[in-house]
Amino acid sequence: MIRRISIDGFRSLVGFSIELEEGLNVLVGANGTGKSNFISFLDFLGEFIQSGLNSAIAVAQGTGAVFSREKFTDESAVLSFEVEGLALGSKAAGIFFSPEKNEILDIQYIYSCSLRYISSIPAVYVESEYLTLNYNDGGPLRFLRTTSLVEKAFLSKIEIEPVNHPALVKAFRWRKQTEKSFSVEEHLAEVQRPDASIIPSLFSELRAALVVMIDLIGYRSVNIDPSLARKPTTVGSTTELLPNGEGLAGTLYQLGRGSYHPFSMGRFYRPGLASDEQRLRFASIMSWCREVNPDIESVDVTLDFQEALLKPSVKFRFDEKPFGFNRISDGTVKWISLATMLLLGESSSVIEEPENFLHPFMQEVFIALCRQVMKSDGTRALIISTHSPTLLDCCGPKELRIFEIRDGKTFASRVANRTELAGKIANSRFGLGYYYKTGGVYGEDSGNGGGAHGGPLH
Repeated sequence: MIRRISIDGFRSLVGFSIELEEGLNVLVGANGTGKSNFISFLDFLGEFIQSGLNSAIAVAQGTGAVFSREKFTDESAVLSFEVEGLALGSKAAGIFFSPEKNEILDIQYIYSCSLRYISSIPAVYVESEYLTLNYNDGGPLRFLRTTSLVEKAFLSKIEIEPVNHPALVKAFRWRKQTEKSFSVEEHLAEVQRPDASIIPSLFSELRAALVVMIDLIGYRSVNIDPSLARKPTTVGSTTELLPNGEGLAGTLYQLGRGSYHPFSMGRFYRPGLASDEQRLRFASIMSWCREVNPDIESVDVTLDFQEALLKPSVKFRFDEKPFGFNRISDGTVKWISLATMLLLGESSSVIEEPENFLHPFMQEVFIALCRQVMKSDGTRALIISTHSPTLLDCCGPKELRIFEIRDGKTFASRVANRTELAGKIANSRFGLGYYYKTGGVYGEDSGNGGGAHGGPLH
């Protein structure tokens, strides 16, 4: 999981830094304070690591929407960031190696990167990267990558320290004889693309790099659109549940039969669920649906062979005939989507404004579901952005990250008076949402006199 992120040059995130913890990390702040910019950066980061800069820029809505205006000069613009975290080796078990061999370790890592946009070509490329992998034995292993523009051609240089690190020697011992005439650094530099991170170049050889890659690409935002989630799934059109809820019918159909194997859960990124485990997850989804509406008997998906559509429906106890999703409320459809995403554990680490379309009771159950998922998944963390006092009432002060904007720049901080607030909440009938709404919550870097205060949840 990511523990700290520093960003300099992504939209309003200039000189920005945030610390994340295990469990819930709830982002609050008025509209326009930069919560969505931070979430967009996480999407950008994951796509960059997985697919390269071109794809990441498309996800971020273009180069002009990526680089901060403060970072532009007449000739170039720069975006720099640093990510520090703990990557869990268990997340990669079963992809390229057996978990029984006890060769998969949790890896503490620091990854920093600088991206440059230049007007002379024009182009966006990776100017520099620095990756440190801290092993329990053998000490840290460091990779420094720099890319320069020489006569309109991009040339990369890679330095490794130490070159005789046990993990590195073991990883590259199977190199072809023809490749051994030049160093590992030269070999990596030769295959390095200027628009791609060094991490994918390493992960097929270096297991720790694969573990770090899985950690970084796991932070993708979920923002359910009930109008998309309720649609039937065309047979063959999609094999996974998308962050906007599209593909829900197909996912439930396959999951209930133990045959859900989406591309993003494939062997290159993370191991899939066994068939029996998939059926258990499907049963858990049904259980959580009944938690918010006891009248729900089942959620079923049937194949319309003539139209080649997978059509979802809900069976209620009070009626023998199932109700198609087109007759189900937006809130119920969104709840089914959220429960499915959380219990699948797939691309659901960042959830934007889950309160939309949900009844207050559903919001309370949603937080309970999040805590249950994290408890069963060990040290997993979830990031949630919200404007809902109901959701905040289910959270503790230490789980909040308060966003504010000053001089056009976004700042995030923990709650300064979190210990005092926890005592007040424990000894009163009021929850955290009440204290935030009435201005009783303020950030560490603002003091008690102003700055990152709680206020209207608009």
